[in-house]
This record gives sequence, structure tokens and C-alpha cells, in this order.
Amino acid sequence: MFARSFAVFFLLGVMAERRAQAEDRHPQESGERAARTGNEALAPPISDRAIDFGVQDAPCLESTDDLTIESIESAVQRANQLRREDNDKEALRILRAIYCRSPSSKIRAQMGLTEQALGRWVAAHDHLLQALEGRDDPWIMKNYNVLRQSVSAIEEHLGTLSVESNIAEAEIQLDGVALGTAPIHGKVMPIGIFQLEVRARGFLSATRTVQVRSAEDHRETVELGPAMSEQLPSHNESSPSPEPRSTVPLAVHSTDSGPRVAQWSLFVGGTALVIEGVIAQVVAQERASVYNDDERCLWGNLSRYERCGAYRKDAQLARTVAIISYGLGGAAVAGGIYFTFAQSKGSGHPAARVQVQGGASLAHINFDLEF
Repeated sequence: MFARSFAVFFLLGVMAERRAQAEDRHPQESGERAARTGNEALAPPISDRAIDFGVQDAPCLESTDDLTIESIESAVQRANQLRREDNDKEALRILRAIYCRSPSSKIRAQMGLTEQALGRWVAAHDHLLQALEGRDDPWIMKNYNVLRQSVSAIEEHLGTLSVESNIAEAEIQLDGVALGTAPIHGKVMPIGIFQLEVRARGFLSATRTVQVRSAEDHRETVELGPAMSEQLPSHNESSPSPEPRSTVPLAVHSTDSGPRVAQWSLFVGGTALVIEGVIAQVVAQERASVYNDDERCLWGNLSRYERCGAYRKDAQLARTVAIISYGLGGAAVAGGIYFTFAQSKGSGHPAARVQVQGGASLAHINFDLEF
């Protein structure tokens, strides 16, 4: 028992030393998001933000019933006139309406050029590349080199984002827009600084500031810790269990001889192990929170893992210690309780059924006694 307690306090000491070495904080690099060209001075609404991130393909999303289009050519001329008047947003509405009614590579290219002017780099990049595949369109072939130059200019405003998590299929959001579930690899994104949020049911969500740079793949690994409500025993039998538990049934019968020393040793040793597990669980949660802290672990030229990888390892080690301590402590306390009943009933020989249930965040002990 004392050896185990010494081991857990030694573990805490090592973790504290590593934390002190990583506490050399640096002011987080600040900066505004890359300036966007176009007419919109305010942040676009969520649907437009989803288009910016390439989550939605915009041509037929919004209603264009209020637009009157006598002919395709006249509508294209009206859109070009609006572009010359720096009214790219309205020009894009008209081009979308045209494309929904009569899709063509030429109109898709015109949409891409207009989106380029509005700074919607992902949509512009996608639409221009798709338009360039229309080799049978005379207008595309005539302007092929110009369109390729536009694609090259747009790519200077793009990077990629990759996100992984310890929780499979955790939801990933960027500036409030759902990008999908983990893992995400090489997602084409506009350059800039964004708020990344990763969340999953039953776990604490993690929020970070990420910066996507031109022609670079920004990688993030996010560790989610269990929510506090999942760490406490639930008294509602109808609510689902947050994690599978192992059940070990023990059928035992009492005897008249049960050494009192052994009985109390089991109680004290089991209680110490359970306390040890609680401490390790708290340490694991604290380490995971530090690893996800941008201010401590995301500055300078080092990656999050290079700067604070020790915190992640500490959290994993502490969780393992918690599981083992809960299991051994629960079994020891169960044995002590059995000896208590056996001694109190003397020759009655009570039959006791003990179930020890353990998990990564808690342990349960159930007793069924028959006299």
C-alpha cells in the first residue's frame, strides 16, 4: 500500500517538474485575419462563411426568383456591367441564377472570377478548375491562359488544414461552421486565423486558435478529456453508461474465522487505492487541459506536441494509474466488507455475492447478501 502511495506521489512530482519547464510562457502571436478583397466590410453570415470554407457549393442555395432574366446573353451582360461598377455581390447572384437555369463551363468560370474578386478563394478555386475541364467550350479555350493565371493567383490565398483527435468521429467546427468529423486531412482552406472547436458527446470540448498559411498544411491534434458529469456515478438507471465497465462476480461464503487484522488491512488499503485513483484522474484531466491550452502550448515555431508532448504522455499515464487503482481498491474494499459480515454473523454463514465494476473514470461495488 505504502509503495503504491509513494509511486503516485513520485509521479505527481515528475509531472510538476515537467510543467515548470514548460511554463516559460510567451505572448501569443496576434494578428488580424488576412484582408479580403471585395465590397464586404463586415464578416459574412454563416451561409457565406460555409461557402468560404468550401463546405457548401453555392450556385443554387439562395432564391433568385426576384431576378428577371430575359435571355442568357443579356443576363451575362448585366452581370459584367455590375462587376465594372464594383457590385460583385449582385453580379454573383445573377451568375448563380443563370448557372442554375442553364449550367455551362463559361458561366462557372465567370462565377469563379467574381468569387475571386469577393475574396471567396475556395469557391473561386473550385469553380475555375471545374470550368477549365470544359475543353469543348470555345470561350474557355480562348481565355484558357487567363483563367490559369487566375487559378495561380488564387492559390496564393489558400492552404490546407488537417485535424485529428483521440475521439473517433469528434465534430470539428471552424468559426462556427461544421467541417465534418475527425480525422480531416488536407482540407483546402483560405489563409487566415480561425477558431477551431472539437467536441464529442460525453467529453469536454476543446477550442484553439489556428493559423492557415499559404501553400502549407496546418496540422492539429486535439485531446479531449471526459466531461465532469461522466466522472460521477449516475443514479439514473435509464441513462446510458458513458463507457463499458467490466463486471467480476464473486460468489463467497463466510467462515467463523476472519482475522480482524486482515479485515482492516483490506479496508485501509482499498480506500488508499481508491483515493490514489481519484488523484490520478484529476491529474489526467489537468494535463489534458494544459495540452489543449493555446497560450501555453501553441506559440513560436514549435508544434503543440513538440512543446507540450510531455503533458499528453502524463495524462495517458495518469489515466492508466486511475484504472488500476480503482480496480484493485474496489476489490480490496469488497473483501473487507465480506469479512465484516462473515464475522458479525458467526456460524450463520451468510452467502454474499459481490460485484466489482470498474471503468476509466469510476468504480462501483454491489452486494447481494442472503442470510
